[in-house]
This record gives sequence, structure tokens and C-alpha cells, in this order.
Amino acid sequence: MDSAMIASLLSYGNIAIKLAVGLIGFLWVLRTTNRCQLAQMTPVDLIGNFVMGGIIGGVIYNQDIHTESGQKMIVGRPTPVVIKGKYLQDKFELLGLDIADFATLSRIQGVHSLYDIWNAQIEPNGQATIQKKDARKTSNILITNGTIDTGALEMMEKDEGWLKNELHKRGYESYKDIFFAEWNELIDDERGKAGELYIVERTEKRD
Repeated sequence: MDSAMIASLLSYGNIAIKLAVGLIGFLWVLRTTNRCQLAQMTPVDLIGNFVMGGIIGGVIYNQDIHTESGQKMIVGRPTPVVIKGKYLQDKFELLGLDIADFATLSRIQGVHSLYDIWNAQIEPNGQATIQKKDARKTSNILITNGTIDTGALEMMEKDEGWLKNELHKRGYESYKDIFFAEWNELIDDERGKAGELYIVERTEKRD
């Protein structure tokens, strides 16, 4: 191996190390300062986010570089915080989200009483998705790009076995070739439910 190639490898290795350190530092800042949950950022926060995003944003969202599991670890996934009117305090603690901040997120969504919330989850971008107690129709995306969203199943109080059974009814033996699957429910006055699974297949099948 000649000296030019060694120098090139050392250079790329140095860049890779700096990128890894920057990514870990960025994630640590987001997690410890709770910036991914709140929209209240200072100008310094915004400038820092723009700089860090310009450096590592393309790498994070490039499908050719990271696996889907890796992307989920980095980008995050929805976290249920209220299920059937029950507030999951351990999830609030996990997210570093206090009830006052959650009330603010709820008001942004037009929900002005925490009592009215039936189901709620915090999205990866820090916003809240809320279903009110009097809502007549709900929907949850259960599969995205062939990967199950366990948080959505948890909110519905269902498991992977139930989902596989629903897919089997519709002729699917696997979910790897599903672009997305959405469960839609109608709820009557007695909270009886009638649901249907809407499925869109991937245009490019996986091996």
C-alpha cells in the first residue's frame, strides 16, 4: 500500500471519527436538554441546530448509509404517553417531559383540557398527537417500510401476533414488502369499535 493511499485512509478515518463524535454529542444534547420535545428554543439553539444539521443531517437520513433500525435509534419513534385516559408517568419521565409542557403541546393541538385526552403520543419531532375522548374515528400507522411500530400497537393495546393475524386475513404472510399499513377505527357511543386495515405495498420488493 503506497503512502498516498495510507494518507487518504487516515484522512477518511479522521473524518469518520469526528462525525461519530459530533453525532453522539448532538444526540446527547437533544436528550439531556429535552429540545426534541419543546419548540421554545433560543437563537443560539437554532443556530447550533442549523450547523449540526448541515454537517450530519444528510448522513442521518440517507437510506444507503444507515439501516432502518439505526435510523429509528437516531431519529426516534413515537412514544405513547396516554392510553385510554391513563397517563403513563414512566413515559413522561423517560422523555423528560413534565405535565405543564405536555399541557402546552396539547393546547397547540386545540385540546385545552387534559381530562379530554383519551390517547396521546409524542412524535419524534417533539409534537403531540392527541385523540380526544369524544373522537369518533382514530387511525394508527402500524407498519412503515416493512417495520412494525410497536408504540402504535401499544397505544391500541394490541401485539404483533394480532397484527400478523390481520395481515394473514388479507393474504399477507410477511410485512417486509409493505410500504405502510394503517389501522382505522370507528367508535360508537358505547365505545364499541369497528376497524379496517389499509395497506399499501412497496413498489420495490425486498429480497
